[in-house]
Amino acid sequence: MKPSNAIKVLFAAVALAVSGSALAQTKLKWAHVYETSEPFHTSSVWAAQEIEKRTNGRYHIDVYPASQLGKENDINQGLTLGTVDMIISGSSFAAKSFPRIGVTYYPYTFRSPEHLIAYTKSDIYKELTRGYDEKSGNHIVATTYYGTRQFGHSGRRTLHEACHKSKCSTKYPRVMDK
Repeated sequence: MKPSNAIKVLFAAVALAVSGSALAQTKLKWAHVYETSEPFHTSSVWAAQEIEKRTNGRYHIDVYPASQLGKENDINQGLTLGTVDMIISGSSFAAKSFPRIGVTYYPYTFRSPEHLIAYTKSDIYKELTRGYDEKSGNHIVATTYYGTRQFGHSGRRTLHEACHKSKCSTKYPRVMDK
């Protein structure tokens, strides 16, 4: 082979290698604990398809529903370990890394979806998510409204009294002392 042809072949090989890596597809794992009929799952599948379409196939996301990759605690740990790339999780699990973010999970904190949206635009929310990012190395991209919390009991007792006299769960993350 002539030296000029060898150079052409070399340039062609380099061009192919560069274009191949530029077109390489990044595959991501998105895990959650919700059943396939739940809106959290159907919206995750829709988002994964949209991301692939809008990036011209550069990103492909496989969605793993219904605890296929583990319970909520497991997928949070997987996010930190890098065995999963994206998750849907409650802030009570994020609070294990950065306790103050747990306030987002407290019952009766938000009056409505609009109130939650206003909170996600606030300086305190930005401070909390930045703190979580710094502490965990993970980035919160959205906060969802899980619904209004209801509490019922028989008799005329305060919420505190009712929880101490019944089998009510009060295991919320501690956010003030850390």
